Amino acid sequence: MENPVYIIGHKNPDADAICSAVAYAAFKKAKGETNFRAARCGNTNSRIDAIFGRFGLKLPRFVGDVTPRVRDVMVTGVHTVHPRQTCAEALEILERHDIRTLPVVDEKGRLEGTISIFKLGQFFLPTKNDTKSMRRVRSSLTCITRALNANPLYLHAPDEVEELFVRVGAMDVASFGRWAHLQGIGNEQSIVVVGDREDIQRRSVELGIRLVIVTGGLEVSDAILLSASKRGVSFIVSPYDSATTAWIVRTAGLLEGIYSPHAVTFDPDEKLHHVAKRVAPDNTPVFAVVDADRKLLGVFSKTDLLKPVPTQLILVDHNELSQAVDGADQVRILEIIDHHRLGNPPSQQPIRFI
Repeated sequence: MENPVYIIGHKNPDADAICSAVAYAAFKKAKGETNFRAARCGNTNSRIDAIFGRFGLKLPRFVGDVTPRVRDVMVTGVHTVHPRQTCAEALEILERHDIRTLPVVDEKGRLEGTISIFKLGQFFLPTKNDTKSMRRVRSSLTCITRALNANPLYLHAPDEVEELFVRVGAMDVASFGRWAHLQGIGNEQSIVVVGDREDIQRRSVELGIRLVIVTGGLEVSDAILLSASKRGVSFIVSPYDSATTAWIVRTAGLLEGIYSPHAVTFDPDEKLHHVAKRVAPDNTPVFAVVDADRKLLGVFSKTDLLKPVPTQLILVDHNELSQAVDGADQVRILEIIDHHRLGNPPSQQPIRFI
């Protein structure tokens, strides 16, 4: 629905201010312009009440302040994620909608924090001295299987969220177990990415590896699968090569523990000129708008603060901003109809002035 244009008189209105607003709104309606509404910015008096009582009319709506608020520029219908979604799912939303930041909300829509493309970049590209973090993934086997679009052959406790580490079974089988031990990674925390090397697959079962991912869509022997099911070693088959598989596994990491929990938030009724001062020194790309229960209502950026606000006015029976409704100097005035001296209100656009 189109935002209404308020036809409004001066503060402490007299009969002229109220009646001219109602009359001009009726004139606009008669011309087929339906988005104009009569309004008042003060209380009535006995004379006004007598006039409206005589003609059986309702008093126009009271509008005491039109100062632009956060709700006037915020973006609603925001794309969000929740902490138990994966990095892969967040990346897909960011790419599909060409945005840089996503609010993280709980099951009730309450803001938990934000995840940005920059934060995800830090997760996927840690410092070279922290090689262990480059293999770490906190996720569940279900999420890993879904991220890879893999074929699950056997899954033990698939929905358990745990901290796991990716290993590629490319070395000789004699070095396989010893290398992981030197890295301080337990077998029960290990994900082994391997091709059709049955010796590594068999050794992984013997060591009690948490998950074995066979790459390239290759088959796994029934004997190895039977042994794996007895030892509780999960097996899935990835359609990708080993390098791609190892990378995608990390994208299956859950957002919890990765996203930034400290989001800058605002109330929807905060005045824009106050908000602009607060956000000026802040480099946050997107600011969240929440209610008293931290339920996410919308978001806005610094660029949104420059957008024209939807509120528009027609002033009747006055033309001085000192007499106008609060905030009139911060919204667009379309027309002025008056029979007093000129107060010359400044404007950025042409005004129809009668």
